[in-house]
Amino acid sequence: MTDRRKKSWGTFKNEMKAKRSKPGDGGAKKNEKGNILERQELVVQRLSSEEISTEGIKAPCEKHFSPSLEHKGLSCDVLAGDQGPSCHSKKHIPDLKVILVRFIKSSSTPDSRPIANDYESSSSRQQYFSEPVTPPQRNRQDPNKAQSTGSPNVKHVIPKSLSISHMMKLGKLAKPNESVSVQDVYSFDLENIAWSLLPQKVEFGITKDIKITIKEHPRKVVQMHALAKNIAEQLGKKVQELNVSKEFGETLKYRGIHLAKLDSDCLTLEEFNEGKFEKYINNTGEVCMPNDHVIGQKAQCLPHFSYEISNSQLLVVDLQGSGHMLYDPEIATTQTFDSDNEFLFCAGNLNILAISAFVKAHACNRFCRLLGLKQLEQECKT
Repeated sequence: MTDRRKKSWGTFKNEMKAKRSKPGDGGAKKNEKGNILERQELVVQRLSSEEISTEGIKAPCEKHFSPSLEHKGLSCDVLAGDQGPSCHSKKHIPDLKVILVRFIKSSSTPDSRPIANDYESSSSRQQYFSEPVTPPQRNRQDPNKAQSTGSPNVKHVIPKSLSISHMMKLGKLAKPNESVSVQDVYSFDLENIAWSLLPQKVEFGITKDIKITIKEHPRKVVQMHALAKNIAEQLGKKVQELNVSKEFGETLKYRGIHLAKLDSDCLTLEEFNEGKFEKYINNTGEVCMPNDHVIGQKAQCLPHFSYEISNSQLLVVDLQGSGHMLYDPEIATTQTFDSDNEFLFCAGNLNILAISAFVKAHACNRFCRLLGLKQLEQECKT
Protein backbone atom coordinates (compact mmCIF):
# COMPACT_ATOMS: atom_id res chain seq x y z
CA MET A 1 0.00 0.00 0.00
CA THR A 2 1.42 3.38 -1.00
CA ASP A 3 2.02 6.14 1.50
CA ARG A 4 -0.80 8.15 -0.06
CA ARG A 5 -3.34 5.34 0.35
CA LYS A 6 -2.17 4.68 3.90
CA LYS A 7 -2.66 8.36 4.70
CA SER A 8 -6.17 8.38 3.17
CA TRP A 9 -7.19 5.27 5.04
CA GLY A 10 -5.80 6.62 8.30
CA THR A 11 -7.62 9.90 7.81
CA PHE A 12 -10.86 8.05 7.09
CA LYS A 13 -10.57 5.93 10.24
CA ASN A 14 -9.87 8.98 12.39
CA GLU A 15 -12.87 10.81 10.93
CA MET A 16 -15.13 7.85 11.54
CA LYS A 17 -13.84 7.44 15.09
CA ALA A 18 -14.40 11.10 15.81
CA LYS A 19 -17.89 11.01 14.30
CA ARG A 20 -18.90 7.96 16.38
CA SER A 21 -17.56 9.30 19.65
CA LYS A 22 -18.73 12.89 19.21
CA PRO A 23 -21.64 13.57 21.58
CA GLY A 24 -24.74 15.18 20.13
CA ASP A 25 -25.06 18.82 20.98
CA GLY A 26 -28.83 18.57 21.00
CA GLY A 27 -28.98 21.81 19.07
CA ALA A 28 -30.99 22.55 15.95
CA LYS A 29 -29.50 21.77 12.52
CA LYS A 30 -30.64 22.60 9.03
CA ASN A 31 -30.83 20.27 6.06
CA GLU A 32 -30.42 21.31 2.42
CA LYS A 33 -34.00 22.58 2.28
CA GLY A 34 -33.53 24.71 5.37
CA ASN A 35 -35.84 22.62 7.59
CA ILE A 36 -34.96 22.53 11.25
CA LEU A 37 -34.05 19.01 12.44
CA GLU A 38 -33.86 18.51 16.18
CA ARG A 39 -32.36 15.08 16.69
CA GLN A 40 -29.25 13.23 17.78
CA GLU A 41 -27.89 10.89 15.08
CA LEU A 42 -25.05 8.43 14.66
CA VAL A 43 -23.84 7.32 11.21
CA VAL A 44 -22.67 3.70 11.20
CA GLN A 45 -20.38 2.50 8.40
CA ARG A 46 -20.51 -1.22 7.53
CA LEU A 47 -16.92 -2.50 7.80
CA SER A 48 -17.50 -6.29 7.70
CA SER A 49 -19.40 -8.85 5.63
CA GLU A 50 -21.43 -10.19 8.55
CA GLU A 51 -25.18 -10.62 8.08
CA ILE A 52 -26.97 -7.43 9.14
CA SER A 53 -30.26 -7.23 10.99
CA THR A 54 -31.97 -4.34 12.76
CA GLU A 55 -31.35 -5.97 16.16
CA GLY A 56 -27.75 -6.63 15.14
CA ILE A 57 -27.36 -2.90 14.46
CA LYS A 58 -29.08 -1.71 17.63
CA ALA A 59 -27.25 -4.04 20.04
CA PRO A 60 -23.66 -2.81 19.41
CA CYS A 61 -24.79 0.82 19.28
CA GLU A 62 -26.53 0.54 22.65
CA LYS A 63 -23.60 -1.40 24.08
CA HIS A 64 -21.12 1.26 22.93
CA PHE A 65 -23.12 4.13 24.43
CA SER A 66 -24.65 2.12 27.30
CA PRO A 67 -23.66 4.43 30.23
CA SER A 68 -25.06 7.50 28.53
CA LEU A 69 -28.18 5.75 27.22
CA GLU A 70 -29.16 4.25 30.57
CA HIS A 71 -28.67 7.59 32.29
CA LYS A 72 -30.86 9.41 29.78
CA GLY A 73 -33.35 6.57 29.23
CA LEU A 74 -32.61 6.23 25.51
CA SER A 75 -32.67 3.26 23.12
CA CYS A 76 -31.43 2.80 19.56
CA ASP A 77 -33.72 3.18 16.54
CA VAL A 78 -32.73 2.36 12.92
CA LEU A 79 -33.90 4.84 10.27
CA ALA A 80 -34.70 4.33 6.59
CA GLY A 81 -33.69 7.88 5.68
CA ASP A 82 -32.39 11.17 6.98
CA GLN A 83 -35.74 11.93 8.62
CA GLY A 84 -37.09 8.42 9.06
CA PRO A 85 -39.25 6.41 9.19
CA SER A 86 -38.12 3.69 11.58
CA CYS A 87 -37.01 0.32 10.21
CA HIS A 88 -38.27 -3.00 11.58
CA SER A 89 -36.50 -5.17 9.01
CA LYS A 90 -33.24 -5.15 7.03
CA LYS A 91 -35.19 -4.91 3.78
CA HIS A 92 -36.45 -1.47 4.86
CA ILE A 93 -32.89 -0.08 4.90
CA PRO A 94 -32.29 1.49 1.45
CA ASP A 95 -28.48 1.45 1.57
CA LEU A 96 -26.56 -1.03 3.74
CA LYS A 97 -23.30 0.84 3.16
CA VAL A 98 -24.47 3.75 5.33
CA ILE A 99 -27.00 3.00 8.07
CA LEU A 100 -28.67 5.84 9.97
CA VAL A 101 -29.66 5.39 13.60
CA ARG A 102 -31.00 7.68 16.29
CA PHE A 103 -31.47 7.46 20.03
CA ILE A 104 -34.96 8.01 21.35
CA LYS A 105 -36.68 7.79 24.70
CA SER A 106 -37.21 4.17 25.76
CA SER A 107 -40.62 5.04 27.18
CA SER A 108 -42.00 5.85 23.75
CA THR A 109 -45.23 3.98 23.11
CA PRO A 110 -44.67 1.10 20.68
CA ASP A 111 -46.60 1.26 17.45
CA SER A 112 -49.19 -1.49 17.41
CA ARG A 113 -49.47 -1.71 13.64
CA PRO A 114 -48.29 -4.97 12.08
CA ILE A 115 -44.82 -5.15 10.49
CA ALA A 116 -45.00 -5.64 6.75
CA ASN A 117 -44.17 -9.11 5.52
CA ASP A 118 -44.06 -11.04 2.26
CA TYR A 119 -47.73 -12.04 2.56
CA GLU A 120 -49.13 -8.51 2.66
CA SER A 121 -50.06 -6.60 -0.43
CA SER A 122 -47.65 -4.01 -1.79
CA SER A 123 -50.08 -1.21 -1.01
CA SER A 124 -50.30 -2.21 2.66
CA ARG A 125 -46.51 -2.49 2.90
CA GLN A 126 -46.14 0.99 1.46
CA GLN A 127 -48.70 2.39 3.88
CA TYR A 128 -46.99 0.94 6.95
CA PHE A 129 -43.51 1.87 5.76
CA SER A 130 -44.25 5.42 4.68
CA GLU A 131 -45.40 6.58 8.10
CA PRO A 132 -43.09 7.07 11.10
CA VAL A 133 -43.00 4.02 13.33
CA THR A 134 -41.76 3.99 16.89
CA PRO A 135 -39.65 0.90 17.68
CA PRO A 136 -40.92 -1.59 20.27
CA GLN A 137 -39.91 -0.90 23.83
CA ARG A 138 -37.27 -3.23 25.20
CA ASN A 139 -38.28 -5.39 28.12
CA ARG A 140 -35.89 -4.57 30.94
CA GLN A 141 -37.69 -6.52 33.67
CA ASP A 142 -35.74 -8.50 36.17
CA PRO A 143 -36.04 -12.14 34.97
CA ASN A 144 -36.12 -13.45 38.53
CA LYS A 145 -38.97 -11.11 39.37
CA ALA A 146 -40.84 -12.02 36.21
CA GLN A 147 -40.73 -15.70 37.07
CA SER A 148 -41.98 -15.18 40.60
CA THR A 149 -44.98 -13.05 39.67
CA GLY A 150 -46.53 -15.68 37.41
CA SER A 151 -48.50 -15.23 34.21
CA PRO A 152 -51.83 -13.41 34.51
CA ASN A 153 -53.22 -15.71 31.82
CA VAL A 154 -52.75 -18.90 33.86
CA LYS A 155 -56.13 -20.25 34.92
CA HIS A 156 -56.47 -22.01 38.25
CA VAL A 157 -59.19 -24.61 37.77
CA ILE A 158 -61.27 -25.42 40.83
CA PRO A 159 -62.84 -28.90 40.69
CA LYS A 160 -66.62 -28.88 40.74
CA SER A 161 -68.25 -30.15 43.91
CA LEU A 162 -70.63 -32.95 42.95
CA SER A 163 -73.64 -34.06 44.95
CA ILE A 164 -74.02 -37.77 45.68
CA SER A 165 -77.01 -38.00 43.34
CA HIS A 166 -74.93 -36.34 40.63
CA MET A 167 -72.17 -38.91 41.15
CA MET A 168 -74.62 -41.78 40.89
CA LYS A 169 -76.23 -40.36 37.73
CA LEU A 170 -72.83 -40.60 36.05
CA GLY A 171 -73.15 -44.35 36.45
CA LYS A 172 -76.00 -44.29 33.90
CA LEU A 173 -75.56 -43.41 30.28
CA ALA A 174 -76.38 -39.77 29.61
CA LYS A 175 -78.74 -39.84 26.66
CA PRO A 176 -77.90 -37.42 23.83
CA ASN A 177 -80.41 -34.67 23.15
CA GLU A 178 -82.35 -35.94 20.17
CA SER A 179 -83.62 -32.46 19.32
CA VAL A 180 -80.12 -31.25 18.52
CA SER A 181 -78.29 -31.44 15.19
CA VAL A 182 -74.48 -31.05 14.99
CA GLN A 183 -73.22 -29.21 11.92
CA ASP A 184 -69.77 -28.32 10.59
CA VAL A 185 -69.38 -24.53 10.45
CA TYR A 186 -66.58 -22.77 8.58
CA SER A 187 -65.50 -19.18 9.24
CA PHE A 188 -64.31 -16.57 6.74
CA ASP A 189 -61.41 -14.19 7.48
CA LEU A 190 -62.23 -10.92 5.74
CA GLU A 191 -58.81 -9.33 6.34
CA ASN A 192 -56.81 -12.22 4.86
CA ILE A 193 -59.56 -13.26 2.41
CA ALA A 194 -59.37 -16.89 3.46
CA TRP A 195 -61.66 -19.64 4.72
CA SER A 196 -60.83 -21.65 7.81
CA LEU A 197 -59.37 -25.08 7.03
CA LEU A 198 -60.94 -26.84 10.03
CA PRO A 199 -64.64 -26.55 10.84
CA GLN A 200 -66.17 -25.86 14.22
CA LYS A 201 -68.80 -28.22 15.57
CA VAL A 202 -71.98 -26.28 16.38
CA GLU A 203 -75.20 -27.67 17.83
CA PHE A 204 -78.55 -26.54 16.39
CA GLY A 205 -81.96 -27.29 17.86
CA ILE A 206 -84.27 -29.17 15.50
CA THR A 207 -87.72 -30.73 15.73
CA LYS A 208 -87.22 -33.98 13.80
CA ASP A 209 -86.17 -37.21 15.53
CA ILE A 210 -82.57 -38.47 15.18
CA LYS A 211 -81.72 -42.14 15.57
CA ILE A 212 -78.59 -42.61 17.70
CA THR A 213 -76.70 -45.78 16.79
CA ILE A 214 -73.44 -45.18 18.69
CA LYS A 215 -72.63 -47.92 21.19
CA GLU A 216 -73.21 -46.99 24.81
CA HIS A 217 -70.25 -48.48 26.64
CA PRO A 218 -67.46 -46.10 25.42
CA ARG A 219 -69.62 -43.14 26.41
CA LYS A 220 -70.07 -44.57 29.91
CA VAL A 221 -66.29 -45.07 30.10
CA VAL A 222 -65.80 -41.36 29.39
CA GLN A 223 -68.38 -40.39 32.03
CA MET A 224 -66.81 -42.72 34.61
CA HIS A 225 -63.32 -41.37 33.84
CA ALA A 226 -64.61 -37.80 34.27
CA LEU A 227 -65.96 -38.68 37.72
CA ALA A 228 -62.69 -40.34 38.80
CA LYS A 229 -60.78 -37.30 37.54
CA ASN A 230 -63.07 -34.96 39.48
CA ILE A 231 -62.65 -36.96 42.69
CA ALA A 232 -58.84 -36.84 42.33
CA GLU A 233 -59.04 -33.07 41.79
CA GLN A 234 -61.26 -32.67 44.87
CA LEU A 235 -58.66 -34.55 46.90
CA GLY A 236 -55.98 -32.15 45.63
CA LYS A 237 -58.18 -29.21 46.54
CA LYS A 238 -58.68 -30.52 50.09
CA VAL A 239 -54.90 -30.95 50.48
CA GLN A 240 -54.51 -27.23 49.70
CA GLU A 241 -57.41 -26.18 51.94
CA LEU A 242 -55.93 -28.09 54.88
CA ASN A 243 -52.52 -26.51 54.13
CA VAL A 244 -50.77 -29.89 54.08
CA SER A 245 -49.34 -29.70 50.56
CA LYS A 246 -45.76 -29.92 51.83
CA GLU A 247 -46.47 -33.02 53.93
CA PHE A 248 -48.68 -34.71 51.34
CA GLY A 249 -46.52 -33.94 48.31
CA GLU A 250 -47.76 -34.50 44.75
CA THR A 251 -51.30 -35.80 44.42
CA LEU A 252 -52.58 -38.41 41.97
CA LYS A 253 -54.09 -37.09 38.75
CA TYR A 254 -55.97 -38.20 35.65
CA ARG A 255 -55.66 -36.67 32.20
CA GLY A 256 -58.66 -36.04 29.98
CA ILE A 257 -60.33 -38.71 27.86
CA HIS A 258 -62.19 -38.43 24.56
CA LEU A 259 -64.69 -40.46 22.55
CA ALA A 260 -63.78 -41.21 18.94
CA LYS A 261 -65.15 -43.19 16.00
CA LEU A 262 -63.06 -45.38 13.72
CA ASP A 263 -65.21 -46.40 10.76
CA SER A 264 -68.26 -47.87 12.51
CA ASP A 265 -66.48 -48.64 15.80
CA CYS A 266 -66.41 -46.44 18.91
CA LEU A 267 -63.30 -46.06 21.03
CA THR A 268 -61.89 -43.92 23.81
CA LEU A 269 -58.66 -41.94 23.55
CA GLU A 270 -56.35 -40.98 26.41
CA GLU A 271 -53.08 -39.07 26.23
CA PHE A 272 -50.07 -41.38 26.41
CA ASN A 273 -48.31 -41.53 29.80
CA GLU A 274 -44.53 -41.81 29.81
CA GLY A 275 -42.81 -44.03 32.36
CA LYS A 276 -43.04 -47.48 33.86
CA PHE A 277 -46.53 -48.93 34.22
CA GLU A 278 -47.57 -49.95 37.73
CA LYS A 279 -50.77 -51.40 39.11
CA TYR A 280 -51.63 -49.97 42.52
CA ILE A 281 -55.14 -51.33 43.12
CA ASN A 282 -57.07 -53.90 41.05
CA ASN A 283 -60.71 -53.50 40.03
CA THR A 284 -61.44 -56.36 42.46
CA GLY A 285 -60.40 -54.06 45.32
CA GLU A 286 -57.14 -55.94 45.84
CA VAL A 287 -54.18 -53.78 46.94
CA CYS A 288 -51.22 -54.53 44.65
CA MET A 289 -48.44 -52.58 46.37
CA PRO A 290 -46.76 -53.11 49.77
CA ASN A 291 -47.88 -50.80 52.54
CA ASP A 292 -44.54 -48.95 52.59
CA HIS A 293 -44.81 -47.92 48.91
CA VAL A 294 -45.38 -44.12 48.94
CA ILE A 295 -47.44 -43.83 45.73
CA GLY A 296 -49.20 -47.04 46.70
CA GLN A 297 -50.23 -45.37 49.99
CA LYS A 298 -51.60 -42.37 48.06
CA ALA A 299 -53.40 -44.80 45.74
CA GLN A 300 -55.14 -46.34 48.77
CA CYS A 301 -56.00 -42.88 50.08
CA LEU A 302 -57.87 -41.92 46.87
CA PRO A 303 -60.49 -44.76 47.03
CA HIS A 304 -60.87 -44.11 50.76
CA PHE A 305 -61.55 -40.44 49.97
CA SER A 306 -64.03 -41.34 47.19
CA TYR A 307 -65.92 -43.68 49.51
CA GLU A 308 -66.25 -41.00 52.18
CA ILE A 309 -67.37 -38.10 49.98
CA SER A 310 -69.93 -40.35 48.21
CA ASN A 311 -71.47 -41.35 51.53
CA SER A 312 -70.37 -44.97 51.00
CA GLN A 313 -72.11 -45.21 47.62
CA LEU A 314 -69.09 -45.77 45.35
CA LEU A 315 -65.37 -46.50 45.35
CA VAL A 316 -62.75 -45.59 42.73
CA VAL A 317 -60.73 -48.74 41.99
CA ASP A 318 -58.40 -50.14 39.31
CA LEU A 319 -55.78 -47.48 40.06
CA GLN A 320 -52.88 -47.82 37.65
CA GLY A 321 -50.46 -45.62 35.77
CA SER A 322 -46.98 -44.18 35.72
CA GLY A 323 -45.91 -42.40 38.89
CA HIS A 324 -48.62 -39.96 39.99
CA MET A 325 -50.37 -39.92 36.60
CA LEU A 326 -53.22 -42.47 36.47
CA TYR A 327 -55.43 -43.77 33.67
CA ASP A 328 -58.23 -46.24 32.89
CA PRO A 329 -60.02 -46.35 36.28
CA GLU A 330 -63.09 -48.34 37.32
CA ILE A 331 -65.81 -47.44 39.81
CA ALA A 332 -67.48 -49.96 42.09
CA THR A 333 -70.89 -49.17 43.56
CA THR A 334 -72.86 -50.60 46.46
CA GLN A 335 -75.88 -51.00 44.14
CA THR A 336 -75.20 -52.68 40.79
CA PHE A 337 -78.44 -51.45 39.17
CA ASP A 338 -80.42 -48.27 39.65
CA SER A 339 -84.18 -47.91 40.07
CA ASP A 340 -84.65 -48.13 36.29
CA ASN A 341 -82.76 -51.44 36.27
CA GLU A 342 -79.85 -49.91 34.34
CA PHE A 343 -76.37 -51.25 35.07
CA LEU A 344 -74.31 -48.51 36.77
CA PHE A 345 -71.01 -47.44 35.26
CA CYS A 346 -69.09 -50.06 33.24
CA ALA A 347 -68.54 -53.79 32.94
CA GLY A 348 -65.68 -53.61 35.48
CA ASN A 349 -68.07 -52.59 38.26
CA LEU A 350 -67.72 -55.49 40.71
CA ASN A 351 -70.03 -53.72 43.18
CA ILE A 352 -69.97 -54.60 46.87
CA LEU A 353 -67.53 -57.45 46.28
CA ALA A 354 -64.76 -55.03 45.25
CA ILE A 355 -65.68 -52.57 48.00
CA SER A 356 -65.56 -55.24 50.71
CA ALA A 357 -62.23 -56.56 49.42
CA PHE A 358 -60.68 -53.08 49.55
CA VAL A 359 -62.06 -52.33 53.01
CA LYS A 360 -60.57 -55.58 54.27
CA ALA A 361 -57.14 -54.95 52.68
CA HIS A 362 -56.85 -51.23 53.43
CA ALA A 363 -54.97 -49.91 56.42
CA CYS A 364 -55.22 -46.16 56.91
CA ASN A 365 -51.84 -44.51 56.31
CA ARG A 366 -50.37 -41.05 56.92
CA PHE A 367 -52.06 -39.62 53.81
CA CYS A 368 -55.49 -40.71 55.04
CA ARG A 369 -54.71 -39.09 58.39
CA LEU A 370 -53.52 -35.84 56.75
CA LEU A 371 -56.95 -35.55 55.10
CA GLY A 372 -58.73 -36.44 58.35
CA LEU A 373 -60.53 -39.43 56.80
CA LYS A 374 -62.57 -41.67 59.09
CA GLN A 375 -61.61 -45.29 59.63
CA LEU A 376 -62.88 -47.18 56.58
CA GLU A 377 -64.06 -50.21 58.58
CA GLN A 378 -66.42 -47.99 60.58
CA GLU A 379 -67.72 -46.38 57.39
CA CYS A 380 -68.39 -49.79 55.85
CA LYS A 381 -70.44 -50.99 58.82
CA THR A 382 -72.65 -47.92 58.98
